[in-house]
This record gives sequence, structure tokens and C-alpha cells, in this order.
Amino acid sequence: MKVEAGESLIFSWLRHVMGCQIVQLNWKPSVERWGVHDGDALVSFIEEMDAHFRERRSREIFNKGDPTQLIRQGEIDVLGLRREGDGGLRLYAVDIANHIDGLNLGKKDRTIARVLKKMVRSAASCHGFFPGIPAEVLFASPKVNLEKQEVLEECFADINESLESRSLPVRVRLVCNEEFGTDIVQTVVDCAPSIKDTSELFLRSVQLCQSFGIISGQRAQPGRARPRAAAEATDETTDQGDGVGAYIQEQVQRLIGLGRIPQDEIGRLLDRNYTSRTFKQSYAFLKWHDPNLPRSEKQHHVNGAGRYYSRPLRIGDQHYYLCSQWGAKHRVPFDTWAEARMRDGA
Repeated sequence: MKVEAGESLIFSWLRHVMGCQIVQLNWKPSVERWGVHDGDALVSFIEEMDAHFRERRSREIFNKGDPTQLIRQGEIDVLGLRREGDGGLRLYAVDIANHIDGLNLGKKDRTIARVLKKMVRSAASCHGFFPGIPAEVLFASPKVNLEKQEVLEECFADINESLESRSLPVRVRLVCNEEFGTDIVQTVVDCAPSIKDTSELFLRSVQLCQSFGIISGQRAQPGRARPRAAAEATDETTDQGDGVGAYIQEQVQRLIGLGRIPQDEIGRLLDRNYTSRTFKQSYAFLKWHDPNLPRSEKQHHVNGAGRYYSRPLRIGDQHYYLCSQWGAKHRVPFDTWAEARMRDGA
């Protein structure tokens, strides 16, 4: 069985970071032997999603066919099962598109349709074959442009709304861009030195690099400058954390170090309307970090999606999350603001 690098990464992440005691690659149901629990409700769910995306969002996500067969023919890249401390179980179903140059499963509409089909089918499979077990269904990809990301997150919210209305204990989630790097890749790299299992290909590659000092194993600091040529080459992209995002992180760190972001400006940067007027940005520039909340709260998320860099910045006595949704169109308004901050502090 061929194992892709992305699948190996998720396998290690589910085992060593998420704590799953059982993890399987390329999971498929036993079509002839397993029954589908709550089959009528799941058929209704699939038909509802088919009609919803076709009528409300003009997207054809399913070919004509039997919805029950759609569930039975499903495949999940990596499936993990975790036993909680109280004896309860939790299921993780992850599909990964490890496209370094950007998520691409065909033309834009076809890419979105295929991802939605995967999520609807995987959600139905989790409830149909693992009834009663809360499940998190993830689509993971290292690089998704901002336009596709926004469409997918809106559609994922539609799927979750339908699942919740039916009291199905399954939720779908998109993990991409900066969140993919910090919450998946970096966490696996961090635990690599302590793992002795040589069968995990991604981890073994990381350990080989670490042995030669190529990867330090330490979490990267936000705002760290990249080579100028690399930054310029990607300034036209709209992926969060890429090109413009890395530049903005660097410049914000510089302004903080120079003391050019006073308290009154922080108050304005926390305001979404000010951010919209100043940067043409849909999310507030900063989001306050509450140190009393546990990491599991994921304060850098908005409505279940990562919209801020996960490592907060310290400004004065407080910590704040910096918005991560940056593209080429934001570069000029940001530079205008940054230049004004330097003049005001002169």
C-alpha cells in the first residue's frame, strides 16, 4: 500500500499529538458485512446537502446515484479513535490534499465540489459506521488561496448547521495555511525527538533532518523575516500567512519593538470597523488574548475557523492575536498605516 507524505504526517499527528490509540490509513468500510446505522436519516442528510448546494450555492456536488451506496463506497485518508479519560470515545476522520502549490483538484468549482462531497460523505460514514461516537471530520491542506478558503468555510458552516439540526454528533472543519503549519506540522516536528518508531515515514524524515541540524525542532517565531526574493515572489498570492502575511508579521513586530503602537491605537485595531476602513480587511487587525482560557479554546479562531495567527503578540502588558487573512490587496493600505505610525512616533 502506497503511503503519501501528507497521510504519514496526519497519521503521526493523530497518534502523538491528538492521542489516538488506534489510527488507520486509507480506511474503507466492509461493504458486504457492515450495516449503515440510522440509514434513512443519513440518506435524508445527503439529499438535503445535495439540494442545498445546488439551489442555494449553485454547486453540483453529487452525481446521480443511491446515497446509501455513496456512504458505503467512501474512503477516509486517515481515521483515528481516541479513548478519553472518562472512558468516552472520540473519532477523527481526516482527508488531506498535500498540494504545495495550492489546493487544486481541477478547476475552482470542481475543487470546491469535490471537497464538499468528501466532507458530506465522510460525515455520513462516521455516524453510519461508528454510531454514538462524537466525530470531527477534517479537510487538511497546507495551501489554500483566500477565495477558496472563504467559500469552503461558508459551505462547511452549512454542513455543520444541517448536522446540528439533526442532532448528529459530527462536525466538519477546514485546517489550512498558517493553522496547518502551526497546529499540525510544527506539533509533529516538536515531538519527533522523543518518538522511536521507525515505521512513521514523515517523522523519520524529520528525525533525519534534525540529526544534521537542518530542522531544529523548535517552534518558529512569528514575524521572522524570510529571504527578500522569496517574499517578493509570493506577494501576489492570497494565502493567509504567505507573502504579504509574512511581511505584515515582520513589520508589526518591528513597530512593537520600536514602541510605535500605543494603547489608543491598539483600541482602534481591536475594532473591526476601523480595520475595514484602514486596511480593507474583514476581520479586526488584533484580537485580545485571554490568558485564563485553556489552549483548547483556540482563541485565534472565529466561528470555528482560524482567522488569526495562533501565537499571540505581546504589546505592553497584554497579548493579542494578529489577523492572518492577508493578500496582495492589503499591502498598500498596510504600508500607509505603518508609515503613519513611524511618523507619529518620530
